[in-house]
Formats: sequence, C-alpha cells, structure tokens
Amino acid sequence: MSDMFKMLKTIVETCEEPLERRMVARDFANGFILSTVLSRDCGYETAIIDAQKTYPVERYSTKELALRGHLNWLQKLPVLKTVTTLGYGDLVDDKVVVLKPYSEEEIEAYKIQSPASQPIE
Repeated sequence: MSDMFKMLKTIVETCEEPLERRMVARDFANGFILSTVLSRDCGYETAIIDAQKTYPVERYSTKELALRGHLNWLQKLPVLKTVTTLGYGDLVDDKVVVLKPYSEEEIEAYKIQSPASQPIE
C-alpha cells in the first residue's frame, strides 16, 4: 500500500476520534507548545508547535513510550533553537528548521483557548 493511500485511509478511519481521546500530554515551555498525541496517520507522535508551524519530532509505538518521549522533549525544549522535523514515508523528507517562539501574550491566549493538558490516563 502506498504511503499516500495509507495516510488517507487512516485519516478517514479515525476522523471521528476527538482530540481529547487521542491526547497524551501538552505543555507550554520557552515560547513553544509541546504536544504528544495519537495522530491519525502516524501513531503516537510528539510535535513542537512554534509561531510558524507544527513540527513532528518523534514517533512511538506505544502510549507509555510516547509519554516518556514527551517528558524528554520537555527537558530539551528550553535550549532548542533548531529541530529536525520528521517527514512522511517517501512523500516528505525530514528537514532541519529554525524554531520561532511565540510571545508570552500569544502563549497565554492559547492557554485560555486550549487548557494545558495533563497526561491522559
């Protein structure tokens, strides 16, 4: 099955699953949002969200590994300037990107719209 077909099939199959049920953890640190979820197309995944875009940075086979990975990224986040964002199969290559943090005001506004999550049991 091609990567494109697999991605589309997975998205269609899981499009009804609410984010709250797929969330593993979400934290705010150093002007970034760190989010780990059960993604619709790649399984458990941690992403760094900056003022420009969402960058997937690591994928996992289990929820336990995803939570552990999230905590590892949370420790790294205060010193990150660049990150390698993960590609998607043979469709999109990995690439290094320069992170642009949100302002304090933007982060606070985001927290009001989307409450800071704690790990989901």
